[in-house]
Amino acid sequence: MRKKVIVPSYQTLMKPVYSALKQLGGEADKDNIVYAVSSDLNIPISNINKANYAIGWSLTYLKKIEILEAGNKRGIWRIKKEFIDCNIEDIKKLIDERYKEYKDGAYRN
Repeated sequence: MRKKVIVPSYQTLMKPVYSALKQLGGEADKDNIVYAVSSDLNIPISNINKANYAIGWSLTYLKKIEILEAGNKRGIWRIKKEFIDCNIEDIKKLIDERYKEYKDGAYRN
């Protein structure tokens, strides 16, 4: 019997997405981010569509909480300058804090 692989939720993926983007030089397209996160988390190719979907939402929320921004070219995601040199533990705390604030109504236009 095959073991069922569960793709993490977009909330859970926000930190691995940030880490992958940082490893990719702070700026990358979604396909490269999906590949990096899937490789880091050992998500099998059979679940890549689910991973792509969840990672897309992670990117969206990281932008909404102002950790990421759009790059200069269409389809490029970039870590904002003020967060590019943060250590991973600090950025994890910041993502948790900002996401909670977002859910409570902050960061909305």
